[in-house]
Parts: sequence; C-alpha cells; structure tokens
Amino acid sequence: MLRWIAIAFLFLLVCGGGLTLASYAGFEWWRVNGAAPSEAEPPVAAAPGPTTPPAGGEPGAPAASEGASLAACDAGTAAFVAKDYGETIAQLDVCLEAHPNAVEAKLLRGRAYAAVERFDLAQIDLEKALVERPGDEPGWEALAYSRVRTENDRGAITALDAWIALNPSAARAWRMRADARFRLGNPTAALIDAERSCALGDADGCTLETRIKETRKRR
Repeated sequence: MLRWIAIAFLFLLVCGGGLTLASYAGFEWWRVNGAAPSEAEPPVAAAPGPTTPPAGGEPGAPAASEGASLAACDAGTAAFVAKDYGETIAQLDVCLEAHPNAVEAKLLRGRAYAAVERFDLAQIDLEKALVERPGDEPGWEALAYSRVRTENDRGAITALDAWIALNPSAARAWRMRADARFRLGNPTAALIDAERSCALGDADGCTLETRIKETRKRR
C-alpha cells in the first residue's frame, strides 16, 4: 500500500513540474515574441525639414534677374547714345521695372520719348526725374520742348525759367522762351529773350529776333 502511495506522489510531482515548466516557457515566448510586432513596425516618418536647393536653383534667380535689369540699364544708355530711341525705351522699360528710382534712366527715357514724339509720356518721366535731378539741362530742354509740342506754352516757360536760372548762358533756352512768349502775345518780352539768344550765338535766335521786329513794325 505504501509503495502505491509513493508511486502516486512521484507521478503528481513529475506532472506538476512539467506544467510549471510549460507555463514558464509559454510566458517567456509571449514576453519575447509578443513584443516583437511593435518593435518591428516601421518608424513614423519625420516631418520633412528644409532641403538645400540645387546649385543654380531658385536662390540664384533674383541675382540673375538683377543682372539682367542692370544690363538693360546699360543697354538703354548705349542705345540712347546711338540715337536708337525705340531701343532706348524698350531697354529702359526693363531697367526701370526693376529699379524704379533710377533717376538717370528715367531722364533718358523721358528724352527718348520726346525724340519719338510721345510727349505725354516724356513729360511724366521728366517731371518726376527733374525733381530729383534739377541740374540736368537736357532734361529741362526736353520737358520744355514736350510742353511746347502739346500746346502748353506757359508750362514750357516755367521749364525754361528753371533752365535759364541754372545756366544763364544757355542760348537755346532764351530762344525757346522768346518763341513761347511771342505765341502767348507778349512780343516785348519775346524780343528781349530773342536778342539775348542772338547775343549768345544762337543763329535761330537771331532769325527769331528779326521776325519779331518785323511783326511789330507791321502792327
């Protein structure tokens, strides 16, 4: 009897140990392999940061544009010297689009407009530019000429007054003012200006002086 009890006890002891080992082995498998899927998942992509643009890309574009506009400024000046006024205007349009405060370009474009008889546009450019560059004699001449051609003799006289104040020896200015004054019905003042122009060596001023004197005699 005792022998069977001993055998039964040994059987239970062996079975219990097996269950314990099986349970421990199962726990270890879950601990190791059960966590694996989350570790194996791909990481969340990071938000893209700033990328470095390739050489010659967008950061170079403003510099290229700046270079092109400066080249247009130079090309416009060269065209004006060559008396290609249409090209002057085309190039200085580009120049002034990028550099709206370029006074010299505005003066040249205004003079070019006057040369091709686009007098309204000439006056816009010249009036603005001469505020900043009042010492530009060709600018005053072009402005006066544009105003004369748009039948604004009083405005022309204002421009000529500024030119004469700047350079009292400007014979053309005296002659142009004489002509404007004569058209406005002031032959006395016109004659004084024409005589001054002639004395300064302007042949057209001398011709105008003679014409004014003859007209006054007929009256």
